[in-house]
Amino acid sequence: MTARDIVEIVLAAVVVANLVAVGLGMLVITRRMGDLTRVTQSAIAQVESEVASTLVEARKALAEVQALSCSVVEVTNSHLVPTLEALKAAAERMEALGSTLQESALSVRKVTAAAESIATPTAALVSAARLFASRGGRAGLLTALAGAAARALFAGRRHHDAGAS
Repeated sequence: MTARDIVEIVLAAVVVANLVAVGLGMLVITRRMGDLTRVTQSAIAQVESEVASTLVEARKALAEVQALSCSVVEVTNSHLVPTLEALKAAAERMEALGSTLQESALSVRKVTAAAESIATPTAALVSAARLFASRGGRAGLLTALAGAAARALFAGRRHHDAGAS
């Protein structure tokens, strides 16, 4: 055996050792890939299961929301709309009542003003009261009243006599 043969044998042994190492590495990688594939498949199955249950729950929630929405629309149409219409009618009646009360208050003010004007003594009444308070004024006032009464009496007789003829 020559040195060349020994080198070739050593190189062949190194190549075989490398091939065995690569083979063992491939075997380890293949096993790890298998484990990783199983774990990935398990995770995917779990995610699919969770997504399916979430989807079922979402559909249930959607059905409940739709039912609730229908209930809200029904309650709104059957109770809230009539209540709002009644409130609107009541507000219109209250507005009409307010206008009527305002008109009544204005009429009361007018009547009160008229009553005040009657109740307050006029200048003629004040002068007559002062005149009646003095002695001469009483005598003059009585004379004026007697004259007016006599005139009314004689005027009534003349009218009566004129009608008889």
